[in-house]
Amino acid sequence: PDFLDGAQVALDLVFHTMYSRDFLAAAASDDATSTYKSETLLESIMTRACVDSIKKEFIAYHADGYTQVALTQLDIHKCSLHDVTISKDYEYLYMDVLYRTTEHLSMDKEGDDATTTDVRDSHCQLRYQTKMDNLDHLDWSIAQVFDH
Repeated sequence: PDFLDGAQVALDLVFHTMYSRDFLAAAASDDATSTYKSETLLESIMTRACVDSIKKEFIAYHADGYTQVALTQLDIHKCSLHDVTISKDYEYLYMDVLYRTTEHLSMDKEGDDATTTDVRDSHCQLRYQTKMDNLDHLDWSIAQVFDH
C-alpha cells in the first residue's frame, strides 16, 4: 500500500508539472541553453527519455497554436500494481503501475478569445525502477510511461 500511495503522489506531480505554462514553454523552446523549472523537476523523478516523450506531446500542442494547456483537476480512479520484474542483468527492479484517471483541462489557443475545456478519461502505465544493489534504501524513478 505504501508504494501505491507514493505512486499516486508521483502521478499527480507528473501531471500537474507537465500541464504547466513553464513546461509548455520548455517544449516550445528551441534554445538548448534555457533551463525550465518544470523540466528540471521531471528530470529529477524520471528518465530523460520519459521527459522527451512527454515533451513531444506538448510540442504538438504548441504547433497547434495553444498558448496554455492547464490541468484544472485530476481524478485518479484506480492505481494498481500490474507487474513486478527484474532486469535481465539483475541490475534493476521494476514495478509497473496501472492508472485510470480523468483529466480536466483548460486550453487557450492563439487567436481565440475563449478558453476551451476538455475532460479526458485515460489509462496509463508507469514503470518505476530502482537499482538492486541497495535494496535497504530504494530510490525509485520513473523509467517508462505507457498510454493504454
